[in-house]
Amino acid sequence: MKVEDAAGKQATVAHPFLFAIQTEYWRTWDIALTEFAGVDLKTVTKLTIAAGTGTDSGQPDKDEDTLYIDNIRLSLP
Repeated sequence: MKVEDAAGKQATVAHPFLFAIQTEYWRTWDIALTEFAGVDLKTVTKLTIAAGTGTDSGQPDKDEDTLYIDNIRLSLP
């Protein structure tokens, strides 16, 4: 998960379980807002959710899956 503020400052938090998206059941992921240190959370302009490291996994080109993301919310501790 990456957030970016209006000044272009970014902070990224990786899921602690490397294979989280390879399971077949719903999983919650709570992230403390303090994990996004250095970003002005009052001026967030972009939220990016990504899977993988950005390097080629060697999978065939037609290997496609579906990732469902639900209930993104901010809440008090």
